[in-house]
Amino acid sequence: MKRTTSLLFCLLITAAAGASPMLHFKISRVVCLLTFLETAAGDPHTSSTLRTYITSHLPAEDSSDFYLLVGRFRSLNIDHSYVLPEYPQQRQKPRSSMGLVNIAAVQSESLPEFFSRIAGVLPNEQLLLLKDVLAKAEYYYDEIVMKNSKFLIEKQLNEIKLYNYKTRTAFQRLKTFYGSTWADNWPFTVAIYPVPGKSGHTTATPHNNSLIMGMFTEEKDYPGRIGVALHEICHVLYEEQPLSLQWKLDSAFSSSTSLSATFAYTYLDEALATACGNGWMYEFLTGGTDKTAWYNDEYIDKYAHALYPMVKDYVENLRTIDRRFITSAIRIFDEQFPEAAYEYQNLFNKMYFYTDAGSSDEYQGIMNTLGRYYRITSCYSSYPITDPQSLAMAGSNQGTQLFIVHTNQAQNFSALRKLFPELMAVNEHEEGIISFFDKEKRPVIIMNVKDASRIEYALKKMTETKKISAGLSSVSLN
Repeated sequence: MKRTTSLLFCLLITAAAGASPMLHFKISRVVCLLTFLETAAGDPHTSSTLRTYITSHLPAEDSSDFYLLVGRFRSLNIDHSYVLPEYPQQRQKPRSSMGLVNIAAVQSESLPEFFSRIAGVLPNEQLLLLKDVLAKAEYYYDEIVMKNSKFLIEKQLNEIKLYNYKTRTAFQRLKTFYGSTWADNWPFTVAIYPVPGKSGHTTATPHNNSLIMGMFTEEKDYPGRIGVALHEICHVLYEEQPLSLQWKLDSAFSSSTSLSATFAYTYLDEALATACGNGWMYEFLTGGTDKTAWYNDEYIDKYAHALYPMVKDYVENLRTIDRRFITSAIRIFDEQFPEAAYEYQNLFNKMYFYTDAGSSDEYQGIMNTLGRYYRITSCYSSYPITDPQSLAMAGSNQGTQLFIVHTNQAQNFSALRKLFPELMAVNEHEEGIISFFDKEKRPVIIMNVKDASRIEYALKKMTETKKISAGLSSVSLN
């Protein structure tokens, strides 16, 4: 009997050792080029450390031609989104054509293969422009980034692959925790792009079975980087929960009488991914808890840490998120953030946004500025403010309503007063940040500035005041 048991144990060890990892790491030339251009174009979701490096290492004689190329890339309109309406409204995360482009980039081994994969995803005019821009960007990317990073990032790739042996076990536990639908023989491809240096700011994004992840060329915290990859996979697992489970969890939130329920719901996806990837996965690999901040956002970091003991208990006991878990998560959020209903940082996490941009470029510029001051997880937007579609959206949708009025003040306020009688006593000719809760108990914030050049100043003022009051208030910008 003893010999049989030992043999069985050895067989289990052999099977576990021979199991293929769930993460396949690679360096993708296409991902590197796309990320390089997005970063240079000022996309707020890219690495600020890489952006600074590009700016400081761009030869002066190349600057003019390079930024003309970046301008052509910025003019591409390839991010068209849609939602799946049968899912709970709070879970309707937009899917986009840019997501399909990113999946193709991760999975492709060359630019020709990439363009073959995205044929039909974009109109030919956009496709040919992207093809020309990426071809011309190769020279700049090699000179500015890859020339001094190639050896280092390839070394990092070899180092991080050494941790792959534990990813399958971890993935199975996390899949059980989320109750997700995912085939065991469908691994994730992780395309890393180099960020020169030892520390700073990197980004990572999930696109179904394809992940994009920045990695410092001189970093040493490989368990932490694996944790980042699992963090992104957890977003996929959250999105891929069966429809029936999504509605059960949605019901647990909607039936709660807590004022924090909506906010806890909004943060749950990110907080769980942080607790699982940056918390549990790190401890799974190293045997100890990461003592540094897990996420560069006060709400998410604090919420993830507070949820961690419960998350760890569920994951290690192979339990799936249920109503009891959601009820406890709402209570924990309420305890951690008693002033959440009034704080801009929380109110802007998910919002409806309206402005008077005259073009998509102007709108994107305003959104980029807003994104530098506040983390925005979900934003439904419309412009100009007086457009019937904008007014209909502002009149019916629940949640934070943010308006940036930087032109046509008299016309805009005339339209807004029909929706919000609270504005009757407000002077539209005075710059200020106006805030109140309307009759539907929705937070309404109106940034009223004389022109677009004053938007950033107003945002700085908002970061100083930090929160709105219970009644109508106006913060002067003089």
